[in-house]
Amino acid sequence: MASLHELGRILARLGPRAAQVDVEVLFLHGADAPDSWRSSASVDVARGIPGLQLRVDETGTETKRYGAYTSGQVLVFDANGALGFAGGITPGRGHEGDSAGADAALAVLRGEASGQATAAVFGCELWGTPERAR
Repeated sequence: MASLHELGRILARLGPRAAQVDVEVLFLHGADAPDSWRSSASVDVARGIPGLQLRVDETGTETKRYGAYTSGQVLVFDANGALGFAGGITPGRGHEGDSAGADAALAVLRGEASGQATAAVFGCELWGTPERAR
């Protein structure tokens, strides 16, 4: 949930330009899992972020396609659709606050970054290593 709070902070720091950004949060949720997750604190936080689109990945197809193997993984694409940032936006597991990852993601959203930046992700394992996820 710390990543969702940090995402909200990043968008707030982006100011009016945030309205020009497409933001999606992908929740991995197996088809056989209980629907109680829809009223979880994480979903409530995501729904409270203005302009955010919440999507559900029941099969894991999208999660794997994007190479997300840890909860809290953030991907930021630049205005040309190139991946500009991949990683975490929190300073540690379950912690909120300033971090190099959040700064890098914000720089991409502002059009100030070139190349691809990365930062460690501190969430829960979704699939294990890319080899185990296949």
